[in-house]
Formats: sequence, C-alpha cells, structure tokens
Amino acid sequence: MNGNQLFYIGLKAFIEKDGSVLALKDASIGLDFPGGKLKEEEWNLVESLRREVKEETGLDIEVGELFTAWRVKFPQHPIYKINDVFLLGFRCRYVGGEFKISDEHTDYKWLTKENYNQAWANADREKPHFKALEKYFKKKYR
Repeated sequence: MNGNQLFYIGLKAFIEKDGSVLALKDASIGLDFPGGKLKEEEWNLVESLRREVKEETGLDIEVGELFTAWRVKFPQHPIYKINDVFLLGFRCRYVGGEFKISDEHTDYKWLTKENYNQAWANADREKPHFKALEKYFKKKYR
C-alpha cells in the first residue's frame, strides 16, 4: 500500500416539499437521494448540487445547510469507477420544476417522519444512506 487514498466526493440533496423528503431507489444500492459526484473542475458545491438535481430529477432547488457526511464503498457500481465515496448531505427546498425519474433510478417516494421507516427493503436500514435519512428527520424535529 502506498499510503495514497483515492475517493470521490458526492453531494446529496435531501429535498423537502410539503413536509416530505424525496428518496430515490437505485437498483445497485437501494435507498438513494438526488445528487452526484463533484466533478474535477467544479468548486462551487451549491451550483454543482443544483445542476445534478436538475439533471437527475427535473427539479429546481434551494440548497440549504450541510447537515451530515458519510462514507460508502460501492461494490462495482456502474457509475463510480473508484468505489470509495465521501458523501455530503444538504438540506434543500423544492422551488419548482416537474419531477421526472432518471435512468439511474428505478423508483421514488416522498417520505415523512412517520413513514420513512418503511422505505423499501429492511436491509436498507443498516446502510449509511438510511442512517443519513434518520439523522435528517431527527435533527429536523428536535
């Protein structure tokens, strides 16, 4: 091992609309949120996240505070070439646009504090994306 560690930085939007947050389902990893990896030439996190969300969902958002960060390893994910990804989760607010699901995802749900525990498979509950969702709702309703 040479001591160098390579990983992507990913940005995830927890988009709130009418008291619910948008969750997506990725065929490879399960629970996911709109966003994507930061491109090498991008320095503005807010603009990058807005662009990714617009491309992936058709939605316009207002990017709020960074509220969580987590790290995941994607086993042979079709998009990520480097498997190690450090993700930053931002509270965001829906401001417009018509939702469309991208080719990257197979399903979506608007989740609330009352129903987020039933989001897709039970196995998702132990994954870092679900832990980030739990943190979102716990911090929001303190």
